[in-house]
Amino acid sequence: MIQNAQTPSFLLMFSLGPVQSFIAQARKARDLWSGSFLLSLLMEAGMQNIAQSALIFPAESSIDTFAKNIPDLPNKYVACFPDPQTAKTTALNSTKQIEERWLSICEDVWQNNILPFGGTLHSTTRTIWKRQIDPEAFFEIFWVIVERHDQDYPTWLRQAQEALAARKRSRTIKWLAEKELWDEPGEKSTISGEREALHGQGTSHAALRSFWKGIAAAFPHDLNPDGEERLDAVDTVKRFAFQTQTLKAKITASGFPSTSSIATASYVKQLISSSLPPTALQNWLLATSNPLDRMEINAIPLLKQLVGDDAMQRDVLKRDGDCFFPETFTAYRLQKDYAITPEFNAVTKAKKGQKALAQLFAATDQAGIMRPTPYYAMIMMDGDKMGPLVGGVENAEEHTAISRAVSTFSRRQAPAIMQERYPARLIYAGGDDTFALAPLTHDYTQNEMSTLEQAGQSPLKTVLALVDQLQRAYTHEVRAAVQNEERKNNVTASIGIAIAHHYTTLSTVRRIAKEAEELAKKHYGRNALVVTILRRSGEQTRVGCHWEYIVAQNGEKSLLHPLFLFATFYDLFTRDLLLPRCAYRLLEEAPTLIALESDARLSEITRILQQQRSPEGRLSLQRI
Repeated sequence: MIQNAQTPSFLLMFSLGPVQSFIAQARKARDLWSGSFLLSLLMEAGMQNIAQSALIFPAESSIDTFAKNIPDLPNKYVACFPDPQTAKTTALNSTKQIEERWLSICEDVWQNNILPFGGTLHSTTRTIWKRQIDPEAFFEIFWVIVERHDQDYPTWLRQAQEALAARKRSRTIKWLAEKELWDEPGEKSTISGEREALHGQGTSHAALRSFWKGIAAAFPHDLNPDGEERLDAVDTVKRFAFQTQTLKAKITASGFPSTSSIATASYVKQLISSSLPPTALQNWLLATSNPLDRMEINAIPLLKQLVGDDAMQRDVLKRDGDCFFPETFTAYRLQKDYAITPEFNAVTKAKKGQKALAQLFAATDQAGIMRPTPYYAMIMMDGDKMGPLVGGVENAEEHTAISRAVSTFSRRQAPAIMQERYPARLIYAGGDDTFALAPLTHDYTQNEMSTLEQAGQSPLKTVLALVDQLQRAYTHEVRAAVQNEERKNNVTASIGIAIAHHYTTLSTVRRIAKEAEELAKKHYGRNALVVTILRRSGEQTRVGCHWEYIVAQNGEKSLLHPLFLFATFYDLFTRDLLLPRCAYRLLEEAPTLIALESDARLSEITRILQQQRSPEGRLSLQRI
């Protein structure tokens, strides 16, 4: 793949942005997924004519259809060419192909989702549209070509990395001038808050609401009713992209769960796995019929797999997670979120919904099923020091092996762990990055436990067990591709988790999850986990730890795994052997405990835990 060191060859590094803002500007969970998918599709277009023999990173140049609707291409590629002209032509073609695919998707959305509902009447709408989707103004595309000469591969690669970083820092005067002059007028998008919301000839707030109310009426499942959502062109493309022919060719199922559905996924799994009195479930299904039954049954892969062809169970999966919370069944919420009018219809449906949900909870309480929690987890994982890891490769073959390892992780292992063994949903899994939504806990049936035992797999009962398994899979896969034994130990991953109420704005949760991931790297020095809990009151609790610690006891060193300790506590809580309030007691005592000697600290912790045993529990806690 790489020519002899004596033969001049040229390394092309190409990157597409903006990544963070393009994905982060989202109001619905599906917007996050759609934005990630669009970026992967654009990178696929950019690499479509690059020979596999020339491509070094990523290992594959197209989205993996086997990956079950998961965007899995990074926003950068690295390729090698025999001469500078071929490299330059490739970079220019990549830019052109990205722009053409973007404009094709945008035009599809315009023709099907905007033009029939007001775009044809006013040139104003089209003018705003064309200005905002202009790829030269919106995208940040950078590329560099570096000649090899006689230096070794690591040096050559490092020079290319430094050149690309310098190119991004410098940008161009023209690009900066365009950005500074791009001061959008009028009312801004309710999602991005940056660009002008699309509108017709009228520019008043009432005119904008009327414009978007008309579009929402045509697409009630995709836009909040009554003109509440007023989007710019880019946000509109992200919202409707899954309906375009380009995405339909790549996506086998366009359903994506809401945060409410993620929060309630564990409850739903128990609901469809248990034998309940049919009347309670049937009454609830009837009370939550149209327009509440608008979720696609494939939104959470594990649940879709469990229901099979059972008609009633499939109907359960059509209900959004909101249908499991009493506060949904008020006339105001039903009118606002589901456009149920007139008012007496909303009042009647609210009363029926409240009654049916109470009956369903009574039945699941009797069956020992824990009621749904309104909290869910947003997970962000990132491989540690990937730049130095790749920059330190000994040759091109090792670079290729690492590329293939991260591809195997993102395309095979991450989906298997997150979506086949847990009722979670991946938003993105490309290279060393993973972005997902997950319920806090996961209960297993006896048959499932037996299957796991036969397969030699441990159950993933909590989101912490889930992320622990995820980082283990990543480090194992990538370490196997690294040639140097010392550098193998540098292959680690850091994860940030935000646990939030399903009503918390998505942008806030994503920001907190990203901050947690960055704290795991900066505060803990990488190879760590940080979890932040966002309460509805606004109060936050943040905890973190490394995945493992080396401890010395009786002259011998051993590894301590904090998450194994957490799993032990969780098991004691669920078996009612230990009261959950002991966690708060330990948190209160933490400043004092830290100052104690090891033996005194252990004695004090044991005393606190013994005091917090439940009345039913008589378990000695010394072994913890």
